[in-house]
Amino acid sequence: MARLPFSGIARRSNYSSRYSRSDAVFAAWQHVYEDRERAPELYQLGEKLVDLEDAFRRWRFVHLATVSRVIGITPGTGGSLGLQYLKAAANQLIETPLYPELWEVRNAMFSRDRPSATPS
Repeated sequence: MARLPFSGIARRSNYSSRYSRSDAVFAAWQHVYEDRERAPELYQLGEKLVDLEDAFRRWRFVHLATVSRVIGITPGTGGSLGLQYLKAAANQLIETPLYPELWEVRNAMFSRDRPSATPS
């Protein structure tokens, strides 16, 4: 089996702070996406993670719409800000994805600025 570039990825020991993008993680996913045939199971994992994030975003939107219909702008359970809090949480996923390196790799792959292959 070919060696994949995952050696530079440090394991997180502190989960109290938000995750921030990693160049090593980006390089690993870029390698996987550029050479899908070498490790198709890793490519499929990346796609399933993107699908999972998409499903989570859709769930947040549906939850937001449901709460909006049920409680409107009144305070939420436990004294939370209710709808205002849910809107901020839903928008946070748009601005800060769960898997930033995956989105960056996929955006680079499908970018309009990417040079097109010349026919042989």
